[in-house]
Amino acid sequence: MVTKENIKTCSAVLGIDPGIGRDFPGAAVLWNARGELRLYDWQGEIQASDFLDECTEYHIIDLAIIEKQWSWPGYSVTLMDKLIGNYHFWRGLLVSRRIPFLARAHKSWQKGLPLNFKIKDTKQRSLSFVWSLFSEDFCKKYFNYQKNHGRADATIMAYSAQLFLNKEFKRP
Repeated sequence: MVTKENIKTCSAVLGIDPGIGRDFPGAAVLWNARGELRLYDWQGEIQASDFLDECTEYHIIDLAIIEKQWSWPGYSVTLMDKLIGNYHFWRGLLVSRRIPFLARAHKSWQKGLPLNFKIKDTKQRSLSFVWSLFSEDFCKKYFNYQKNHGRADATIMAYSAQLFLNKEFKRP
């Protein structure tokens, strides 16, 4: 538990999947050295800003990994505008709070992780990997549905940030 006595003494990493909107909501995950995960599902700009304010108030964030976004063939202009807009919004939040971050393409942050590439659906692949990291009870509570793939991606990016820093935090 974070108290006034140990504020800003807990190391943490962030993983951020910017998402698109209602159909493909983004998510952010703060994973601290004590093994606590704080999950944030995209609810809007103000809530995202509040989430990062709380994270930086109680943690020293060593690194954030955010999934880099660009236009995809076959996506509408409106959809791409939302996707790229969310990405740049999150980047702005990180820069304004002086949180060091890496912007990584989807395949880049997955590199070196023991993902099951026999699973063709990338959403299911992410969920499968997260289920291998945590207890069944924890996963049933937070990663039980296909719609939780944004959470799963953000969690994997936080895990990837730990590996990048040569740290491995406790797991819930």
